[in-house]
Amino acid sequence: MDAVSDAPGWTIAEAIERTSDPDQSVDHERAKATGQNIAMWRSLADGTLVVTGSFESATAPPVPIDPQIFQALNGPGQTSSALEGQFGSGIKIFNIRVVPVLRAPNAASYLNGLSLANAFRRYVLDDPEVVALGKRVVKTTKRHADAFRDGMFPGPLGDFHWPLDATAESIEYSFAPQSPSVDWLPTPPAMISAVSAALADRIQGLRNVLASGSICAFGTSQTGVEGPIGRLQWLRSGISIDVTNGDLCDGQDHRAVPKWTGLSLRLPDAALPSNQPHNGTTPKAAEIPPQARTQIQTKEKCRLECVAWLEGMMSNPEIVPRSIDDLWAEAQLKWPNKLSNRAFLKARDDAIANKQAWAWKAPGPKPKSPHS
Repeated sequence: MDAVSDAPGWTIAEAIERTSDPDQSVDHERAKATGQNIAMWRSLADGTLVVTGSFESATAPPVPIDPQIFQALNGPGQTSSALEGQFGSGIKIFNIRVVPVLRAPNAASYLNGLSLANAFRRYVLDDPEVVALGKRVVKTTKRHADAFRDGMFPGPLGDFHWPLDATAESIEYSFAPQSPSVDWLPTPPAMISAVSAALADRIQGLRNVLASGSICAFGTSQTGVEGPIGRLQWLRSGISIDVTNGDLCDGQDHRAVPKWTGLSLRLPDAALPSNQPHNGTTPKAAEIPPQARTQIQTKEKCRLECVAWLEGMMSNPEIVPRSIDDLWAEAQLKWPNKLSNRAFLKARDDAIANKQAWAWKAPGPKPKSPHS
């Protein structure tokens, strides 16, 4: 799964491989690939993962892509390194790479306004790669479920302090069963090694963003004074985050002592001083081109119209639930070249949820050919 390019991040195929949900059981390889592509597209469109790319030409510098723009783009193929706008719009983004939020150049903008506890939960424990790997681990060893479900640091102590200097090796060791009668540990399963590496990488990413000064943490010190925490505090050894309440602590496990409590994250009000490194400054996401913005507005209008159309049918008890293929064929006639299959499927899901029309949830049989 190593990247095949020197550019940071993953290709779309690598991102799908790293984040695919093992619980999505499907019967056919083609259906599996389609489902994984849709799941990946949703992660890109909702900002769960960050995409960087070059607008206008392959030689332009890559920038983070605003998630909204994905509403105006065709879905990715697994081998694609470029994305194009729908319906011949001429929009094209080259050199596509996918990165975890905490490894993105604009990570600070995602952290702004969150508590430290929420930031850790959302972008470390709920990182798509960590979640996918965690599900595989829990399928094999149920006792590790607390780490991924509740945020408990792996190990026998049942504690919620995650050390900020954690390494893949130290997390791997914590997952291993501990026995006072054994002074050696067996080689860990590959899944444990993989999830430990992913967790360590995200924790280091969070630490780097905080230490760079591109995001500031505010909290209450032991003296009761509320204020900003110096960015170099995040580089100290032996500190941990209590993920239950977002405290910054000295030490870890049950012996940890809170040094700052109730931490929240905000973008700095002013630029970093000239004597501090600027490698943490946050590039803005690329502006949405006017043509793409118009497409987004048109697509959303059509999608909402489709939701209303589907809700009308689902509310009528005399209408027998129709298959996905049948509905999609009619939707294409109603909104030609304006409603993508992805938008239609989302509209269908929304209509089913809004009307609680669970009988329409099944895909249903494909419509018969008139020639059969």
